[in-house]
Amino acid sequence: MSELFYNRNQNISGITPITSLTFIPEYGSSVSFSHRSNSYETNNGYMNSIPLSPNSLIASFDLRFKLSESETQQLVNYVESGRGVDMIEFSDPSNFYKTISGTCDNYSISHLNRNNYEVSLSLQVNELPNLFNWSGMSFVNNELDPWLDAQSYPKYKTIYQAANTSKLDNFFYCSGDHSSNATNQPTGTASIWTQEFFFEPSFAFQNSVDMAVAKNELKNSFIQNVATRKHLSTLQWEYDFQNISTEKAKAIMHFLENKGGYRRFIVRPNSVYNQPKVCIAPSWQHTWNFDNSHSIRVTLQEDPLGVVPSDS
Repeated sequence: MSELFYNRNQNISGITPITSLTFIPEYGSSVSFSHRSNSYETNNGYMNSIPLSPNSLIASFDLRFKLSESETQQLVNYVESGRGVDMIEFSDPSNFYKTISGTCDNYSISHLNRNNYEVSLSLQVNELPNLFNWSGMSFVNNELDPWLDAQSYPKYKTIYQAANTSKLDNFFYCSGDHSSNATNQPTGTASIWTQEFFFEPSFAFQNSVDMAVAKNELKNSFIQNVATRKHLSTLQWEYDFQNISTEKAKAIMHFLENKGGYRRFIVRPNSVYNQPKVCIAPSWQHTWNFDNSHSIRVTLQEDPLGVVPSDS
């Protein structure tokens, strides 16, 4: 009987180790955001969503790498040396995201041929209090400038304008190409800037509505539906943005990060529904398609109260 003795904490030996995540991910990599909260409905049917901690917004970077055999060995050895608990720093080569740190507790390898491998790893960012960095956010690397007069602004440009007491409520998004003046500034009488979720989805979206009714099952008889609140038909749907530009994608992702998964905002659906809605976005996903092309999917959940809190 033969026995093999080696360090069971390592599956690879005899290579030159790397000390950082320097390989460049392939297009098709994605990032998923979700919000950890205590969500519940009150007795009158209204919705509350309370963050569990300052780190309630979590992100999962699903990164794909196409590498040679030696590069695959280096990457796998580097990931395994972190034991699933040590922080791994990731600097996005596309400059879409800021440098972030997370843990990796799983990976997979597709063995394509002798010297051609595809490695997929999940980088979990669980300890980043994004709203503490209110001036620039913590994930999206979006250039923010104060509003200036007599400037040319493209659609989807994001600016910071001190118009409200809460610093988180001072970001504005350009709704159309224009040259700025006192009238169309963020607080102007004919403002071109908005704080609503005005971004147009690329494809038609689908939604379903469940009427919020109670059911009385009468013994040996029939089932009776009973309306228990005024707002019976609240909506939940997903917006898809396919093959959009980097500028539009950064504006959407900045907007969502600023809302943190629980803060309310206004949506005006471009569909059969012609009433404005107040929503939260508890989760969203971003995919790099190729250069200057991104896809984003956003889950929107209506708040039946229909009020956006304001500190202004």
